[in-house]
Amino acid sequence: MAASEAENGFRRGAKTVMRYSIIAAVIVYPLVDALFYFGFFVALLAWLVTLIRRQNTLAIGKKPLIKPLLFLLAIGCLSAFFSFDLGSACRGIAKVLQALISFLIIIETFDEEERGRLLVFEGIVIVLLFVAGYGVLGSLLKFGGQRAVGFFTNPNILAVYLLLTVPLALALAFEKGYTRGQRFFFFSTFILGLWCMILTMTRGAWLGMAAALTVFALLKDKRLLILLVVVLLLISPFLPAKITKRANDIFEIDQGRRMIWQAVREMVADYPLLGVGIGNFKAAYSHYVPKGSHPHAHNLVLHFAATLGLAGLVFLIWIIVAILKIFWSLYRTTGKDERGYTLVLGLFSIFVGFMVHTLTHLGLHHRGTALLIMFYLAYLSYINNMSLPSQPLEKRKQYGHRPGIKNK
Repeated sequence: MAASEAENGFRRGAKTVMRYSIIAAVIVYPLVDALFYFGFFVALLAWLVTLIRRQNTLAIGKKPLIKPLLFLLAIGCLSAFFSFDLGSACRGIAKVLQALISFLIIIETFDEEERGRLLVFEGIVIVLLFVAGYGVLGSLLKFGGQRAVGFFTNPNILAVYLLLTVPLALALAFEKGYTRGQRFFFFSTFILGLWCMILTMTRGAWLGMAAALTVFALLKDKRLLILLVVVLLLISPFLPAKITKRANDIFEIDQGRRMIWQAVREMVADYPLLGVGIGNFKAAYSHYVPKGSHPHAHNLVLHFAATLGLAGLVFLIWIIVAILKIFWSLYRTTGKDERGYTLVLGLFSIFVGFMVHTLTHLGLHHRGTALLIMFYLAYLSYINNMSLPSQPLEKRKQYGHRPGIKNK
């Protein structure tokens, strides 16, 4: 009996360590990049210890997104044998493995209480306030270059972060259960984040943000489209001429991208099945463009086609379909008047916006960004699993299940 209580206490303690370590990495990584590595490392150690102590296998069947991620890991390892540079392939495999482990750790650390889960999203928005504020200030005082970079080293990385968090602030502003003061804070952070996004001058992210906000407005309340247009009109007078010029050229494809995409076509023709190797785009690019050097294909589909061939495209289709199934299940089983419904809409709009952005940029090569995406996907998988009919009725009600709606 005492041994059983000690074991339960150990598991609770390990889960607490995992939860706060990984949450710290998810929330604070834009401010302190080193905290990402520290938080992930501590969470990884705690997860491995608990996995060894309980001596059981992972319940992969209950986590549908695990299978495509395992498939990606498998084809990545296989492609490494035929890659241009084995070192680059190993680094690519490490990133996939980190994403897979992050997903497994995060999905085990969610609090069963809805309030505990929402606190993490609120923390993300609070950090967004500092990141966006610093980005806007840096752009105005010109100590970060011509484009806003915030706490990052590249405006494109900042733009992806904003694309993943600004619609979240808008979703929380319309979520159930918050006071007027809290809604004002979320909406003000959304406005500041939107302004910072414009100052990054990243055109692909602009298109992604426009798509995300349009989808959110159409799903939540079509009148929001008018509000968003008003907000844009209010911001416009404060934008410098370089921004408006950039906006006028938003659909223009520069010569550099044309050259990259031509190289991709040649890579796919030469290596159709497994590509040039995971993480090997930069290594292979110089073979197709003399003296050329570029880390990615500026397009998610083309990048996977070039580095992992047909197998990479199979993975993309698989995981996108799996994600859409989760969203559809949650949309059907969550009442519009229930808390959490607007958050799901916000995360779906982020997914749409991110996919639009990947038409012109990769967006996945930053480890912190990948961790934030894994957090969103783990959250969606968790609440979707808890709303299934196999769960007890009281838990299904807690996670937004409406009796009378059958899940397939």
